[in-house]
Amino acid sequence: MEFDGLLKALVLAVPGVRGAIFCDAEGESVCSVGASGRWSPESLDDFDLKVTGAQLATPLERVEQARSALGSLREMVVRGAGETLLVHALKDGYYLVLCVDPDALAARAAPAARRLASHLAADI
Repeated sequence: MEFDGLLKALVLAVPGVRGAIFCDAEGESVCSVGASGRWSPESLDDFDLKVTGAQLATPLERVEQARSALGSLREMVVRGAGETLLVHALKDGYYLVLCVDPDALAARAAPAARRLASHLAADI
């Protein structure tokens, strides 16, 4: 499966998305897109994307371990002053992260992220 093509298409199609990263359960990058401003001046470089993805592995694992009556974590939004992260948990500990400009409407990116997460989940 060509994951980078799928991520690149999403980054290009959705206004305000600065980068996307697909990670395994340990936080290692499987694929990231948005590197070095190749697609937009607001995109993140590869190092920033990999660090962002890696930093989410432990919190996602902890939430999964502490599952409540709600069941497994499917998605979450992390908002900060400099970035909004749309995080989608996939099977076997894999996850997708979209980095969205804090001034952009993250709700526009959410449906596209859900579709991509569903597509990725079917291929892992």
